[in-house]
Amino acid sequence: MRRDRKTLVECLITKVSSKSIFLDRRKLALSSIIQRILSFFRPAGGEYVQLDSFRRASSSSQPSVEVHAISTSSSASAGSNTPGTLASRLQGSSFNDANQFPDSSDPAASAATSSTSRRERRFDPYEHQEGLRNFYRTNNRGTASESTFFRSEEMSLIQLYIPVEVAQPTVSELGELGMIQFRDLNPDVNAFQRAFVNEIRRFDEMERQLRFFTSQVEKAEIPIRSIPFSSYRSRAPARQELHDLESRLSEHESRLVQMNKSYETLQRRYWELIEFKHVLREATVFFEVAVSRQDEIRASMDEPEAPLLDDLEAGTSQQAQSVGLGNVAGVIPRNKLQTFERILWRSLRGNLYMNTAEIDEILIDPSTDTAVEKCVFIIFAHGREILAKIKKISESMGATLYTIDSSMNQRREAMLDVMRHVDEFNAVLQNTTQTRRQELIRISHQLAEWMTIVKKEKAIYHTMNQFNHDINQKCLMAEGWCPSNEINTIQAALRAVTERSGSNVPSILNELRTHKEPPTYHKTNKFTAGFQAIVDAYGMAQYREVNPGLFTVISFPFLFAVMFGDVGHGILVLVLGLYLVLNERKLAHVEGE
Repeated sequence: MRRDRKTLVECLITKVSSKSIFLDRRKLALSSIIQRILSFFRPAGGEYVQLDSFRRASSSSQPSVEVHAISTSSSASAGSNTPGTLASRLQGSSFNDANQFPDSSDPAASAATSSTSRRERRFDPYEHQEGLRNFYRTNNRGTASESTFFRSEEMSLIQLYIPVEVAQPTVSELGELGMIQFRDLNPDVNAFQRAFVNEIRRFDEMERQLRFFTSQVEKAEIPIRSIPFSSYRSRAPARQELHDLESRLSEHESRLVQMNKSYETLQRRYWELIEFKHVLREATVFFEVAVSRQDEIRASMDEPEAPLLDDLEAGTSQQAQSVGLGNVAGVIPRNKLQTFERILWRSLRGNLYMNTAEIDEILIDPSTDTAVEKCVFIIFAHGREILAKIKKISESMGATLYTIDSSMNQRREAMLDVMRHVDEFNAVLQNTTQTRRQELIRISHQLAEWMTIVKKEKAIYHTMNQFNHDINQKCLMAEGWCPSNEINTIQAALRAVTERSGSNVPSILNELRTHKEPPTYHKTNKFTAGFQAIVDAYGMAQYREVNPGLFTVISFPFLFAVMFGDVGHGILVLVLGLYLVLNERKLAHVEGE
């Protein structure tokens, strides 16, 4: 009996064990599926890597260094403390062109660099920042909580002591890393009284020069070459490189301004010759009409016997000088002609003879570089005072006056001389235009890179203006918020900057205890960033509050499906979405996006 019971118990145990094993396998499979699904929503980054160079640095007793910037792929809110971040200053057209991972000549860096980073492509902030973070991350399991999309990151207030000689490259490196939001330690100091105000003014001047170059290049309809992904350097330029860049920009501006002045002067003279040519061409017709209508002209004068055109009847200019007959000729914009005639008639009480003709050719105003329709006019009058009054009225109405002779032979010689000068000026203008265009093409090839460097350096010094100097003015003290599980990554970046700079004084990072409310920082990737932006548009979550962005990934498309709940619309959206997903890399190479 006992043996039967024992056998029965063993059978039951065996069945329960087999069922338990089966359930465990199902749980393991289900758990694996859930983990794979959640890994899709987990912030980009993956496993941490520890480089050999940083292992050697971490074994040293020297402290580490660090710098800051909030990631452009994250959303942060500091509550009552919302200072400007470096990354927010770095955002802009110039930074949308390109970026690059750390130096590929370093074997460790090459191993951590994305396999597609060697190809020329558009700048992707997520790939760049995550690649740079993976490059510096060390294995800190057990020291901080794992990143999650359900809540905001745990934040720590850190204090940095950065040697002055490595402050600029350190801020640049941490700005590329995108993990720190610095606090302004000089809230009561005026912007014009801060430590690096002179550097900011230098970069303001360089930005003005770049804006001038951009306007000239766009005016000439020359495309600005974008920066290829592989040509961008994340390292900060040295002081000498910035000085050389400043000199180059000044030289380019000086040459371009000089060429613009020469071109404008030549163009103005060229169009004056064109106008003079039309005036001379119409003058012959005007004089012929004046001779044929001399009786009508005399009738318009106060004295019927005034010899207004006796010189024209005799064909000599000496008689014209003796009786004071003269003419005023020029061109005036067509839209001002009627007003001009009305003012002259009322001012001179009809004591003039005026004839006009439209210029068929479209003329260019050199001052505004716009097309203007103009008319030629010639006015015959008697007396120096009347002629002087006509000239003043003409100039006040924007007319351009030209001197013509009443002698046919002299007008013919003047026409030949004008035609010869027109051909000469046309050739000089073409050469000047070609030279100026070549200069603008050279500028356009480097304009995007210059804009990137200048905007980045200006943002770096804006950030450094938030730091304090120590007593000896040899070190900068900074404070900022960073994710708690990224402190080791920041320390590794600081050590790398110190090693590259060859500085004997390392930067120091201290974690401070505080009761201040930390900022909210959500890690995102290129998939979840759009949904997180929708949530942030309605309001920022409190620190460590549950992040509704995860639920928006499902609810937002579902609500649109409810609003547009037809099969046809759903199929179109599905096909378009699949096309964009499958051609993501190809579409990333499109210029101008």
